[in-house]
Amino acid sequence: MTLSLPAFAFGESAGYTTNRFDVNVDVTDSHVCKVEETIKVNFKEAKHGIFRYIPYEPGIYTVKKIDVDGDPYEVSSEYDNSWNQIIKIGDADRVLKGKHTYNIRYNIVGYEDKDSEKDYLSLDLLPTGWDTSIQASTIKVKLPKAIDADTIQLYGGRYGSTGKAEVEYNYDEKKNVITINAKKLPKGYGITLSVELPEGYWENP
Repeated sequence: MTLSLPAFAFGESAGYTTNRFDVNVDVTDSHVCKVEETIKVNFKEAKHGIFRYIPYEPGIYTVKKIDVDGDPYEVSSEYDNSWNQIIKIGDADRVLKGKHTYNIRYNIVGYEDKDSEKDYLSLDLLPTGWDTSIQASTIKVKLPKAIDADTIQLYGGRYGSTGKAEVEYNYDEKKNVITINAKKLPKGYGITLSVELPEGYWENP
């Protein structure tokens, strides 16, 4: 399905601020990442809604089971010659002004890799393509089994950046949960998690 994505109608030209962008990820042992995003924005100008671009890479991972609570939405893909699942959230007959919360859910499904010596997890937690700065973010990633905390790497910056993310994080070894806290992230600043895992960590991906 192809969508018409008019910049004047939805939040492409900002017109809003992002107070929080919180993420919870529940990772299964079959390499499915169940993502829940809670995004709190404040519309300074009247807007119909926002876009959420979720990248995917054919043969490596894909995006499934997209759902948005409380707001109408449409989903498209491969827009503007890039591999993205694009969610247009909002109602053309309704204008928003002031504070609004978006609750977005989707699954990132990883395919079996060709490396016979190790497994890995690579996950974009905050998007580089977000329209505004983000005042605060709490991210929790629940893993199915224990990991070596020394292999946790967090990268941050604009698209293509390989620099380490300047954020606070900790790993709860009893609960297998990585928690990340970030504040005052500039527009375009994404965060990616990378973890090296022992071979066989994923079961039937």
